[in-house]
Amino acid sequence: MHYGTIPGVTKPVARLIQGTVMIGSNNLDYSFGLLDDILALGGTTFDAAHVYGNGDNERTFG
Repeated sequence: MHYGTIPGVTKPVARLIQGTVMIGSNNLDYSFGLLDDILALGGTTFDAAHVYGNGDNERTFG
């Protein structure tokens, strides 16, 4: 994983950004398993948008 920096952010930021359109409350085991896998691979950066599932992904992601 390659990391970059953002002024004001003290932790490394993964340059690969994971979308979250597939994250939702309809299948929490799958959603949290996917997030666990991404974190285990060094992912630290996620793209969440209210239009993904009408905000369900944001509520599930936290």
